[in-house]
Amino acid sequence: MKLGARSSKLPLALILLAAGCAAGSVLDRPGADGRTLRQEIETYPAEHRSAFALAERRCTQCHSLNEPFASHVPPGGWSALVRKMAREPGAAIPSEDQKRIAAFFEYFFERHASKSK
Repeated sequence: MKLGARSSKLPLALILLAAGCAAGSVLDRPGADGRTLRQEIETYPAEHRSAFALAERRCTQCHSLNEPFASHVPPGGWSALVRKMAREPGAAIPSEDQKRIAAFFEYFFERHASKSK
């Protein structure tokens, strides 16, 4: 019976789906202080909170935010990286938005660098 063969694949698909969901976003995993990055960002000045929301809207058209938050971009390098990403097909990120997104990531990583000192 073909139904049995099909139903035996269903649990594997559910396991893979659950594993993907468990990995989740780096933004929602609690850090050493018990807060998620998303909760930390909520404490930032309004200009950086709105720039983060902009990054969530613009950048996730092509990839998750796990990529930029796991990046090792040297200080001052975010503008060039965001400009490069904005040239990718389908990105369509206006220049002013690029500047705001880059400024957010510079701020975020500067804060995290100073915490680790």
